[in-house]
Amino acid sequence: RRYEEGRGEQENMESIDACFEHILFAENRARDRRYEEGRDDGNVQGLVEGRRLGWKKGEEIGGEIGFYAGFAETWLQIGTSQHQERARKSLEQLLALISEFPIEDPTNPQLQEKLEKLRAKFKQVTSLLNIRLEYKNERKSSKLAY
Repeated sequence: RRYEEGRGEQENMESIDACFEHILFAENRARDRRYEEGRDDGNVQGLVEGRRLGWKKGEEIGGEIGFYAGFAETWLQIGTSQHQERARKSLEQLLALISEFPIEDPTNPQLQEKLEKLRAKFKQVTSLLNIRLEYKNERKSSKLAY
């Protein structure tokens, strides 16, 4: 019988200890739970912001490439004078660079490098044609500089 009494007291002490541990670690459990919830919310928000930024940058780059393509095609249709043969070849090279641009693959590591080549070729063409023209994003400015 004493054994049973001792065992009952031990179980009672363990129960009391468990209650105190529950109280003592309540703050840790709440912090851990809030951390998990915050991380999950942050992941969702990051995806939404990333998609929005990607869409915006895609629009900007697509608009710029479309501007260069329209410019080159227009000048090729208008025609260049006989002494501007280099300009015609450069316009064709510009269109070739545009057709090679990885527009369907935004993760392409050469995307920025190819965009810089397009911009440089455009500057070369405008110089050869003796015109002063640059692309300006319509969201930033509604005017083209001539």
